[in-house]
Formats: sequence, structure tokens, C-alpha cells
Amino acid sequence: MKHFYIILVVAMHFSLFSQEVNTPSQFRNEMGLFVGICNSGTDVHSWGKDGLGILHGINLGTGVFYTYKLNQSLGLRFNYFGSQLSGDDKDLVELESHPPRSYTFSSYLNEFSTLVEWRYIRKKDNNENEDITNNPVSQSNNKTKVLGDLIIPYIFGGVGMSYTDPKVNWDADPRPEQNKKDQDKVKKTYLQIPYGAGLKYLLSKSFTLNIEIKSILPLNDYLDGISFSANPDKNDSYIFLGLSLGYQF
Repeated sequence: MKHFYIILVVAMHFSLFSQEVNTPSQFRNEMGLFVGICNSGTDVHSWGKDGLGILHGINLGTGVFYTYKLNQSLGLRFNYFGSQLSGDDKDLVELESHPPRSYTFSSYLNEFSTLVEWRYIRKKDNNENEDITNNPVSQSNNKTKVLGDLIIPYIFGGVGMSYTDPKVNWDADPRPEQNKKDQDKVKKTYLQIPYGAGLKYLLSKSFTLNIEIKSILPLNDYLDGISFSANPDKNDSYIFLGLSLGYQF
């Protein structure tokens, strides 16, 4: 997390001393790279509860994105996110009525999604829209950007497909009937409904720095390959948090 803070400080310093920052409406396209952390909530792993800290079991998350801006506020965004999922239910020491199964799992995670992104663009008043060509005071004020004008909040949601291949170790507490049922039902691809929010920081005419959080609606219980053998009443989910560097053109 320390590296995230360093990147943010450097980015803000760079942006505040830039000569000019173009408005988002001047660009139709944006593409970039994401790096951050990923965590999961499954039958054998939790975050921030059941005796585990919010950062327990995190893995590196990476991604790429491309956004086509339909207008100043709306965009169509194509995403790839990737990470590893893992868990060991012996760590769930505070989960009520939790049997000592000691099941473990690990899997890659690849998600491809199509999203609709909505950005909040502050409307400028008449004084800001006036011609500043022959107005030195307005020129000076225009170059000294207010921090609030450089930060654009946004939200997004859409549909996607996740690809996993969970490897489960049942050896500590084999339950042949339930284990076999899970092995027969688990799949590698699942429909997902991703959603999230972020802040876009305008670094320069073309570059942006985004901090973003993204999760999914819990639609299935087999991201970890375990359901009937553990808790079939709750579905699995995962979450990404990180930074992305975007290029507008």
C-alpha cells in the first residue's frame, strides 16, 4: 500500500505543475493498465470477518481497459482483470458453528467484461466559459487549476465472464458424497455482474491516474470449487482495489 501513496503524491505534484490540462470531452478514447490487489469471499476464505483481517490472503491484481466515450459523461468500457484466488478454512477461527475441515483451494482468475461507465463532469459557469485570449487574469486562473476540477468521480457496471480452475484439497476431512457432488457441478466459466466506482485524476493533456474499487454480485458458489461440502447457502465473490494509468486520445 505504501507504493500506492507514493504514486499518488508524485502524480498530484506532476499535475499541479503542468501547463495545461485538457477537458475529458476533447478525447473519445482511453486505454490503460491496472495494478492493485485482489481478495475473495468464498466457503473457505473471508475478508475483514471471521477472525481474518481485511488484507488477509490478498493477491496481486492486474488488468487492462479500453473506454470509448459516447459523450462527455457516458462511456462504453472493455475490461480484463486477472489474479489468483486462494483460501484455507482453518483460518476462519471466529466463524460460528464452523467445523474443523481444513479445506484449502487455489485457482487463477481471469475476468473479461463490458461495462457502462458514468462520469460526473462539473458544469462550468459563464465566467469560466468566457474568452480568455486577451485576459491575463483569466489566463493565469485557467493555468492554476483547482484540484476539484482535476478529479472526476465515476461509477460503472455491466456484464462479464470469469474463468477459474479451482484445485481443492479435501484430504483433511473427506466427505465422499458432498465432495463428489461439488466436483461434478463445478465449472470453469461463470457469468458475472461486475460493478464499482473510482476517481479519475487528470495528470496532463493525455494521461490520467485512476483509483478504483470493483466487485461482483455473488451469483454462484463455485469460484473455490466448494459448495455442498461447506456452506451451500452463501455464494462466492471477489474484489479488486488499485490504481490504473490511462492514456486519452
